[in-house]
Amino acid sequence: MGKFSEKLERFVDKAIPYLIIILFGIVIVDVFYHEVSLRYAKTIFILDAIIITIFVIDLIFKYQRVRNIPRFVRLYWIDILAVFPFFLLLRLFEEILLLSESSISALRNLFHAGLIFEEQVIVGEEAARTAELLAKEGRVSLVVRWFRPLRRLPRLFKAFSFYEHPEHKKTLYHKKS
Repeated sequence: MGKFSEKLERFVDKAIPYLIIILFGIVIVDVFYHEVSLRYAKTIFILDAIIITIFVIDLIFKYQRVRNIPRFVRLYWIDILAVFPFFLLLRLFEEILLLSESSISALRNLFHAGLIFEEQVIVGEEAARTAELLAKEGRVSLVVRWFRPLRRLPRLFKAFSFYEHPEHKKTLYHKKS
């Protein structure tokens, strides 16, 4: 390592505790004094970015000393978590949630459209059966109209026998037996 990087590493190592205190103050202002944090949002963002950048530089120096990724992660996992941009991960989860909600909504709409289509098919089938019955009944009613006089023939034959031999009717003029 060159002299500049050694000086930079010493500066970063000495600055880390002070930067943690400043970052703690930024978090307190952001959480408890939201109006103040809104007024100074740009300044707070710049300070936060500078602090995170210095933390990342510190991690780079630590990796250069270890040079083994599994060991580096095992030793400095808390430092990695401190600089990891969790807001990106949260945004990713938010987008996944929004996409899943919209796809669920689309699937729900498709399901309801399928149910409505199925109901319309059932109504159409019932209408087809009814139309078929009416068509058959229409043909049958024509045949029934033709045979209606034939249905009356048995009554007509009874009437003929009644009027030709009126035995059941006894009036004053007929003799009693």
